[in-house]
Amino acid sequence: SFLSREHTLHTVDFERLHELAKTAYEQNIAMQQMIQRARRIDPFASGLEMAEIRVAPFVVQTTRSRFALLGERGQIDPTEIQLTVAGDLPEDSIVTTYREILGDVLTELFDNALIHAADGGQVDVSYGARSGADGEWYLITVRDYGRGLPAESRERLFDPLSDSAAGGASLAIGLHVVSVAVVATLRAHLIYRDATPGAAFTLEIPRELPRDGSGWVDYRGR
Repeated sequence: SFLSREHTLHTVDFERLHELAKTAYEQNIAMQQMIQRARRIDPFASGLEMAEIRVAPFVVQTTRSRFALLGERGQIDPTEIQLTVAGDLPEDSIVTTYREILGDVLTELFDNALIHAADGGQVDVSYGARSGADGEWYLITVRDYGRGLPAESRERLFDPLSDSAAGGASLAIGLHVVSVAVVATLRAHLIYRDATPGAAFTLEIPRELPRDGSGWVDYRGR
């Protein structure tokens, strides 16, 4: 009947308004998170100072303590995810940079891998070094064995408004903040590559933070 059709129309409109309100709320929360995270990666706003960091112990402690914490919170099941943390660096290999910001970047990449590990059940974290015409660098790679990222979505990988990330808005904003921290603050390199299966992010950190210049991010695995 006409009345039933009218009732259905109003019901559909109400549901649509509800979805729009939910989306607006989530985007507002996401933007607040991005502002808070952006403040944390600004060393001048947060009063951070550079420090000497022993790379190998730092990577092991950061990832393993995070893994244990998320397990205690019930956010992951440690018995279903195989975590490997290994590398080829002397214990006294030191990088001079912002400890808190490097920790935030590594944690974000690690959390991202754990989200996708639900598909593959494994996360590998490795660390090493390389030397070249562009200087001396320490490398930290975080790899998952999930589904990876479709080629058509990679160009927006570090876009805070991208909906292509499997982890949703929070993950997209997290990767955006990571990219800003890598380029502007750590003056490092962040490289995404398809690992088949899964995906890998490699963070290249300069042994000593340069006085000027900037880093870069790359989603093509150069």
